[in-house]
Amino acid sequence: MAKILHIDDEKNLRDFVSRVLADEGHEVISAEHGIKGLELLASVPDFNIIFLDYNHKHPQIDGYKFAKEVRENPAYADYKDIPIIGTSDSFPQEALHLLNFYLSKPFTFSQLRKQVDKFCKK
Repeated sequence: MAKILHIDDEKNLRDFVSRVLADEGHEVISAEHGIKGLELLASVPDFNIIFLDYNHKHPQIDGYKFAKEVRENPAYADYKDIPIIGTSDSFPQEALHLLNFYLSKPFTFSQLRKQVDKFCKK
């Protein structure tokens, strides 16, 4: 099963997604914003998937900056090709090349499970 980093500023959604994916046998580590997510990437080894709220709000780093940092900063070279599944109610065109897949909010948990399963098989 996968080790998933889930970044979302909505605590209730973080908790619910974590429970749903844990019930599927995945290990989920959550962060409330991208700064914490980058800290976790630097300190916790072997994530397989990043599940990213693209529109999370943080004064220093939003979803776009987080994904760009993971893809381009040599400090995160081990994660350069990690699947990033973005969630949002809209995605600007410049974001799409940073994501492997995106789910429009509101998404169903069967859609979430399908994407996680797809990227676990790669």
